[in-house]
Amino acid sequence: MDEPGEYVFYATAFDGVLLELDDSIVIDSWMDQPLRLHESRRITLGRGYRRIRILHYRRSMPGELVLKWVKPSSILEVIPSDRFYFSLGDHFFITGLPDGYTVKIIPLRENMPEKKCVSAMNICVVNAPWREQPLEAYVSIYSEAGRVFARFSEPFTFFGGDEYTLQVI
Repeated sequence: MDEPGEYVFYATAFDGVLLELDDSIVIDSWMDQPLRLHESRRITLGRGYRRIRILHYRRSMPGELVLKWVKPSSILEVIPSDRFYFSLGDHFFITGLPDGYTVKIIPLRENMPEKKCVSAMNICVVNAPWREQPLEAYVSIYSEAGRVFARFSEPFTFFGGDEYTLQVI
């Protein structure tokens, strides 16, 4: 979300729709029904990424679902496709590292443990289950001897399936 404030989400569909936003169900209409506009309650959101999960079924014929919103000081509109980012799995990859280098990932989110991986064949594979994504975190890289190789002062935003390549200049 680029703009903090109150949002209302809408889904237009035949039959069943369930919409979750950051693990909270905001639209729950899981039943056979004619085409209709489903509406969430008003939701106050800060700036940043949100996890959205949509479940939909259509009893007969192909299904179609349109997701809309009303942003702060805006009108009802279809959510533009460039506002979505799809996670492609439960891992992301850091490539270009010498073998034996350790990557430490320190999440910004409270109560989330530090992640660590050691590169092999120039790849470091980091586990990031869907519920942890997007993973916003600080990154430090250590040599095989344990010395700091790189420490980044700005956090990264990781999604499953992404590849981040380290280029040594």
